Amino acid sequence: LYCRRGILRSKQWYQRRVRDASWESDGSFMEEQSSLPIVMDDLSCSGYDFASCSFSREHNCGHSEDVVINCNPEVTFSLVDWEGRTHSLNYGLLIATYRDGESGTVCDDGFTTTNAIAICQEMGFEDSEYASWESDGSFMEEQSSLPIVMDDLSCSGYDFASCSFSREHNCGHSEDVVINCNPEVTFSLVDWEGRTHSLNYGLLIATYRDGESGTVCDDGFTTTNAIAICREMGFEDLEEAS
Repeated sequence: LYCRRGILRSKQWYQRRVRDASWESDGSFMEEQSSLPIVMDDLSCSGYDFASCSFSREHNCGHSEDVVINCNPEVTFSLVDWEGRTHSLNYGLLIATYRDGESGTVCDDGFTTTNAIAICQEMGFEDSEYASWESDGSFMEEQSSLPIVMDDLSCSGYDFASCSFSREHNCGHSEDVVINCNPEVTFSLVDWEGRTHSLNYGLLIATYRDGESGTVCDDGFTTTNAIAICREMGFEDLEEAS
């Protein structure tokens, strides 16, 4: 838990853009807080990158000074598969989730490739210039359980800050947007049971734009390759990888 003597006001986390962030000191998480030590104090950042920050592992705080953060985007996006599972792959049914907790699908009225690129970049797909989209009702088992929560999305540029939208709609689920953020290849790690996970160790899996997926051979593989792939998966501050 972070003590409030220094605070990171806004940062980039796993490539997600943070335009607004707020914080407070809060002891109302006490059941959880009381089971944890305070492990950071005097956090001080000169910029919006954590590399600019310093801190102490010693403290003179109580849990009433624990920091609670709201990274606070108005709306976040995710992609789900046919079974409704949120995943980090580049293709899926587009889901919008608002700050107030409302979540559902996005209607295609006024939707453009510029919108798709802006949303893919908002989700952290930086090389998304080839993003594509379609209207698709084939996720119907999942779609029918969700409301339509966004319509008339219009983006003037590739940054989501340039976009406007309505929370009202006049659509059916056959107009739901499906997006392919479309990198040529994405990587993931799986454990011994084949489960994709966000841990830092596992069997390397490559998935191509056309859907083909499998393992990676070691011919010519180097530590430089490992670092490049780890960074591609979101492990940003790497000096060593094996």
